[in-house]
Amino acid sequence: MADSHNPIVRGAKVWLRRFEKDDIAEYKRAVNDAYIAHWAGYVYPQNDVMAESFFERRASGDEYFFVISPLGGTDFLGTIWLWNIGGRLGGAELSMFIVEAENRGKGFGTDAINAMLDFAFGNLEHHRVWLTTLASNEPAHRAFERAGFTKEGVVRGHYLRHGERCDSVQMSILRPDWQALERSRSWDYTQLT
Repeated sequence: MADSHNPIVRGAKVWLRRFEKDDIAEYKRAVNDAYIAHWAGYVYPQNDVMAESFFERRASGDEYFFVISPLGGTDFLGTIWLWNIGGRLGGAELSMFIVEAENRGKGFGTDAINAMLDFAFGNLEHHRVWLTTLASNEPAHRAFERAGFTKEGVVRGHYLRHGERCDSVQMSILRPDWQALERSRSWDYTQLT
Protein backbone atom coordinates (compact mmCIF):
# COMPACT_ATOMS: atom_id res chain seq x y z
CA MET A 1 0.00 0.00 0.00
CA ALA A 2 1.15 3.56 -0.66
CA ASP A 3 2.74 5.64 2.07
CA SER A 4 -0.10 7.46 3.80
CA HIS A 5 2.27 10.06 5.24
CA ASN A 6 3.55 11.40 1.89
CA PRO A 7 0.96 10.35 -0.70
CA ILE A 8 1.11 11.24 -4.38
CA VAL A 9 -2.54 12.33 -4.73
CA ARG A 10 -3.69 14.30 -1.72
CA GLY A 11 -5.52 17.30 -0.46
CA ALA A 12 -5.35 19.30 2.75
CA LYS A 13 -7.35 16.69 4.75
CA VAL A 14 -7.43 13.50 2.69
CA TRP A 15 -5.36 11.41 0.35
CA LEU A 16 -6.53 9.23 -2.51
CA ARG A 17 -5.20 5.70 -2.39
CA ARG A 18 -5.66 2.95 -4.90
CA PHE A 19 -8.77 0.83 -4.30
CA GLU A 20 -7.44 -2.60 -3.28
CA LYS A 21 -9.06 -6.02 -3.01
CA ASP A 22 -9.03 -5.59 0.80
CA ASP A 23 -11.42 -2.63 0.35
CA ILE A 24 -14.19 -4.67 -1.28
CA ALA A 25 -15.96 -5.48 2.01
CA GLU A 26 -16.09 -1.79 3.03
CA TYR A 27 -17.26 -0.82 -0.46
CA LYS A 28 -20.02 -3.45 -0.38
CA ARG A 29 -21.14 -2.34 3.09
CA ALA A 30 -21.28 1.28 1.88
CA VAL A 31 -23.25 0.72 -1.32
CA ASN A 32 -25.74 -1.53 0.50
CA ASP A 33 -26.61 1.33 2.86
CA ALA A 34 -29.93 2.88 1.77
CA TYR A 35 -28.64 6.47 2.06
CA ILE A 36 -25.50 5.86 -0.05
CA ALA A 37 -27.42 3.70 -2.53
CA HIS A 38 -30.02 6.42 -3.06
CA TRP A 39 -27.60 9.29 -3.65
CA ALA A 40 -24.91 7.30 -5.48
CA GLY A 41 -27.35 5.55 -7.81
CA TYR A 42 -27.21 1.94 -6.62
CA VAL A 43 -30.69 0.50 -7.15
CA TYR A 44 -30.29 -3.05 -5.78
CA PRO A 45 -28.14 -4.74 -3.12
CA GLN A 46 -24.64 -5.82 -4.05
CA ASN A 47 -23.43 -9.29 -3.03
CA ASP A 48 -19.81 -10.47 -2.79
CA VAL A 49 -19.67 -11.62 -6.42
CA MET A 50 -21.05 -8.30 -7.70
CA ALA A 51 -18.69 -6.23 -5.54
CA GLU A 52 -15.68 -8.29 -6.63
CA SER A 53 -16.74 -8.03 -10.28
CA PHE A 54 -17.05 -4.25 -9.88
CA PHE A 55 -13.53 -4.16 -8.42
CA GLU A 56 -12.08 -6.35 -11.21
CA ARG A 57 -13.61 -4.14 -13.92
CA ARG A 58 -12.21 -1.01 -12.27
CA ALA A 59 -8.78 -2.52 -11.63
CA SER A 60 -8.29 -3.76 -15.19
CA GLY A 61 -9.85 -0.95 -17.21
CA ASP A 62 -8.94 2.56 -18.25
CA GLU A 63 -10.40 4.01 -15.06
CA TYR A 64 -8.96 5.49 -11.89
CA PHE A 65 -10.70 4.22 -8.78
CA PHE A 66 -9.54 5.54 -5.39
CA VAL A 67 -10.44 5.18 -1.75
CA ILE A 68 -10.67 8.47 0.14
CA SER A 69 -8.65 8.19 3.36
CA PRO A 70 -7.74 10.73 6.04
CA LEU A 71 -4.18 12.00 5.93
CA GLY A 72 -1.88 9.70 7.86
CA GLY A 73 -4.35 6.81 7.85
CA THR A 74 -6.01 4.26 5.62
CA ASP A 75 -9.61 4.41 6.89
CA PHE A 76 -12.26 4.03 4.18
CA LEU A 77 -14.03 7.43 4.17
CA GLY A 78 -15.50 6.86 0.72
CA THR A 79 -14.58 6.42 -2.92
CA ILE A 80 -13.88 8.69 -5.86
CA TRP A 81 -13.21 7.68 -9.41
CA LEU A 82 -12.72 8.85 -12.97
CA TRP A 83 -14.39 6.65 -15.54
CA ASN A 84 -16.27 6.79 -18.84
CA ILE A 85 -13.08 8.30 -20.21
CA GLY A 86 -13.36 9.60 -23.75
CA GLY A 87 -17.09 8.77 -23.98
CA ARG A 88 -19.65 10.74 -25.93
CA LEU A 89 -19.37 13.73 -23.61
CA GLY A 90 -15.56 13.80 -23.81
CA GLY A 91 -13.11 13.99 -20.95
CA ALA A 92 -13.85 11.82 -17.92
CA GLU A 93 -16.82 11.31 -15.64
CA LEU A 94 -16.32 11.78 -11.90
CA SER A 95 -18.25 9.87 -9.23
CA MET A 96 -17.80 9.86 -5.46
CA PHE A 97 -19.42 9.21 -2.11
CA ILE A 98 -18.56 9.70 1.54
CA VAL A 99 -19.73 6.77 3.67
CA GLU A 100 -20.44 7.83 7.24
CA ALA A 101 -22.79 10.69 8.13
CA GLU A 102 -20.30 12.07 10.67
CA ASN A 103 -17.76 12.56 7.85
CA ARG A 104 -20.14 14.50 5.59
CA GLY A 105 -20.18 18.29 5.67
CA LYS A 106 -16.61 18.48 7.02
CA GLY A 107 -14.87 19.25 3.74
CA PHE A 108 -13.57 15.73 3.07
CA GLY A 109 -15.62 15.44 -0.13
CA THR A 110 -14.58 18.81 -1.52
CA ASP A 111 -10.96 18.07 -0.64
CA ALA A 112 -11.14 14.69 -2.40
CA ILE A 113 -12.72 16.35 -5.47
CA ASN A 114 -9.91 18.93 -5.55
CA ALA A 115 -7.26 16.21 -5.34
CA MET A 116 -8.96 14.21 -8.10
CA LEU A 117 -9.19 17.27 -10.34
CA ASP A 118 -5.49 17.95 -9.80
CA PHE A 119 -4.84 14.35 -10.84
CA ALA A 120 -7.14 14.59 -13.88
CA PHE A 121 -5.82 17.92 -15.17
CA GLY A 122 -2.28 17.88 -13.80
CA ASN A 123 -1.32 14.25 -14.43
CA LEU A 124 -3.70 12.89 -17.06
CA GLU A 125 -4.07 16.06 -19.13
CA HIS A 126 -7.85 15.87 -19.47
CA HIS A 127 -9.63 18.92 -20.83
CA ARG A 128 -13.02 18.23 -19.22
CA VAL A 129 -14.32 16.43 -16.13
CA TRP A 130 -18.07 16.05 -15.79
CA LEU A 131 -20.70 14.38 -13.62
CA THR A 132 -24.40 13.97 -13.07
CA THR A 133 -26.13 14.01 -9.70
CA LEU A 134 -29.72 14.05 -8.55
CA ALA A 135 -31.22 17.51 -8.86
CA SER A 136 -32.35 17.26 -5.24
CA ASN A 137 -28.82 16.57 -3.94
CA GLU A 138 -28.01 20.13 -2.90
CA PRO A 139 -25.05 19.18 -0.63
CA ALA A 140 -23.35 17.52 -3.61
CA HIS A 141 -24.02 20.54 -5.85
CA ARG A 142 -22.41 22.84 -3.27
CA ALA A 143 -19.35 20.59 -2.88
CA PHE A 144 -18.84 20.38 -6.64
CA GLU A 145 -19.38 24.12 -7.12
CA ARG A 146 -16.79 24.85 -4.36
CA ALA A 147 -14.36 22.72 -6.38
CA GLY A 148 -15.00 24.78 -9.53
CA PHE A 149 -17.74 22.83 -11.32
CA THR A 150 -20.44 24.69 -13.25
CA LYS A 151 -24.00 23.48 -13.69
CA GLU A 152 -24.57 22.83 -17.37
CA GLY A 153 -28.21 21.91 -17.24
CA VAL A 154 -30.96 19.63 -16.03
CA VAL A 155 -31.62 16.20 -17.50
CA ARG A 156 -35.34 15.74 -17.00
CA GLY A 157 -36.62 12.36 -15.80
CA HIS A 158 -33.10 10.93 -15.81
CA TYR A 159 -33.28 8.64 -12.76
CA LEU A 160 -35.98 6.32 -11.47
CA ARG A 161 -36.17 6.45 -7.65
CA HIS A 162 -38.89 4.71 -5.64
CA GLY A 163 -41.17 4.49 -8.67
CA GLU A 164 -40.85 8.15 -9.63
CA ARG A 165 -38.77 9.84 -12.28
CA CYS A 166 -36.23 12.34 -10.92
CA ASP A 167 -34.27 15.03 -12.67
CA SER A 168 -30.50 15.16 -12.58
CA VAL A 169 -28.08 18.04 -12.85
CA GLN A 170 -25.12 17.79 -15.18
CA MET A 171 -22.01 19.67 -14.11
CA SER A 172 -18.52 20.06 -15.52
CA ILE A 173 -15.20 21.76 -15.07
CA LEU A 174 -12.82 22.53 -17.94
CA ARG A 175 -9.05 22.77 -17.74
CA PRO A 176 -9.08 26.61 -17.96
CA ASP A 177 -11.61 26.71 -15.08
CA TRP A 178 -9.32 24.51 -12.98
CA GLN A 179 -6.24 26.56 -13.90
CA ALA A 180 -8.00 29.74 -12.76
CA LEU A 181 -8.76 28.34 -9.28
CA GLU A 182 -6.80 30.09 -6.56
CA ARG A 183 -6.02 27.18 -4.26
CA SER A 184 -3.13 24.89 -3.45
CA ARG A 185 -2.69 21.89 -5.74
CA SER A 186 -2.15 18.29 -4.72
CA TRP A 187 1.57 18.48 -5.44
CA ASP A 188 1.94 21.59 -3.29
CA TYR A 189 1.25 19.40 -0.25
CA THR A 190 3.71 16.66 -1.21
CA GLN A 191 7.15 16.81 0.35
CA LEU A 192 9.88 15.98 -2.15
CA THR A 193 12.82 16.09 0.27
